[in-house]
Amino acid sequence: MPLPNNTTISLNQVNSELGRSATANINMNDSAVRTLAGVCGSGSPISMSNLWGKSNRVQYSDVLATFSSNGGTQYYTVPAGVTSVRVKVWAGGGAAASGPSGPVGGGGGYVQGDIAVTAGQSLTINVGEGGRGWNGDEGFGGNAFPAGGNGANSGGGGGGRSEVFYGSAGLIAGGGGASGYSFGGTGGNGGPGGFYGTAGEDGKDSCNGVNNNVGGGGGTISGGGAGGYGSGNTGHSGGYNFGGNQNNASIPGGAGGDGYYGGGAGGSGNTGCGDAGGGGGGGCSYGYNVSNLQYLNGSGVTPGNSGDGDRPTSGQSYSGNYGAAQGASTSGYRGGSGYVVIRY
Repeated sequence: MPLPNNTTISLNQVNSELGRSATANINMNDSAVRTLAGVCGSGSPISMSNLWGKSNRVQYSDVLATFSSNGGTQYYTVPAGVTSVRVKVWAGGGAAASGPSGPVGGGGGYVQGDIAVTAGQSLTINVGEGGRGWNGDEGFGGNAFPAGGNGANSGGGGGGRSEVFYGSAGLIAGGGGASGYSFGGTGGNGGPGGFYGTAGEDGKDSCNGVNNNVGGGGGTISGGGAGGYGSGNTGHSGGYNFGGNQNNASIPGGAGGDGYYGGGAGGSGNTGCGDAGGGGGGGCSYGYNVSNLQYLNGSGVTPGNSGDGDRPTSGQSYSGNYGAAQGASTSGYRGGSGYVVIRY
């Protein structure tokens, strides 16, 4: 990272900025030091103040590595000369329920921060999958150790969280909730993942909601989202590191997204003129011991910070959009998996 500005600078810091051992011998007349300070000519005087705010590289301009979901834990070793990295984290999107058009999953949350690192040490990375739709994968949640919640009876699975850890520092992006299915109307939408979480929408049926099938609540930084209720079933609540499941295999509710605390699953009805599954809530994003921390919630099916050029918008056969939830036109299929970018 750049040298301090308008304050004391140590020779150890200068060496580190030049990519050398912190305790290496240093000569203020060295050409590399003069280049860093912007003072040309060996006869020109140089002082430590010439080095204020200077950097040997353009900060965070180069991509060191990118990561997509591979079903397991991944690692990245910090290269020589790198003392700070900017980490961008997108979570997985929620799945859309199988069946009638209308309900959609929620987009994954986004979090970024700058982490002070040491060359040779490793960052630990888990990238969440998108929730799986009932058509192909039985409504399972995206596996981000642990996963988003599982849907049931045509309800979708919640998006998995994505996370990056380095010693005592970490970033977690919350996954999007899944939508529910209605045999007689329109199920509820999934809530997008984000900071403090976002509740799923109420389920709707052909009785215009008379059965009161409510979506699951969003996870927060202090607890999981509550399970939604209905005349036939109440979804499981989310909790620490997991999204809520549907607790009845015959009920068509959507599941909660995973996060620091996960979202609750939606409720469903089984009486009157139609079944409806409420959407699950989104998981909570969280960051600790990092600088320049930023959060951006998902919005509808769109992931947080969707306009960032570092996030691919194609390349996944089942969604084509990292972190995005599935929409009504592609019901029953996965949401987009998460994504991680490391810059220096």
